[in-house]
Amino acid sequence: MVGNLARSTHTKEMQDYINKELKTQESKFSSEENLKVFVGSFNIAGVKPYDSVDLSPWLFPFKMQNSPDIYVLGLQEIMELKAKAFVGKGSNRVDLWNKLITDSLTKNDQAS
Repeated sequence: MVGNLARSTHTKEMQDYINKELKTQESKFSSEENLKVFVGSFNIAGVKPYDSVDLSPWLFPFKMQNSPDIYVLGLQEIMELKAKAFVGKGSNRVDLWNKLITDSLTKNDQAS
């Protein structure tokens, strides 16, 4: 028990030292910048996207003049909700949705 206490104190002292040194070097390795982040979630309900689907109302809800710097998107139930989707080959829904989202973001970026 005494050994654990000594090790714990030593570890805290070492961590304090490391934190102090990191703080003195912080400006060399980091910078601060304000970023706009869009966070959205969409329940796909296992449906494949169709070619004419328009994601603009979801991805650009306010017709933003200054688009976000980062998009964080969550897709629920992207796989077909059948056993075959979980066993074996499944489907290419993930690729289709990724392409649709990427195309929508690229199209909007080129338009602005």
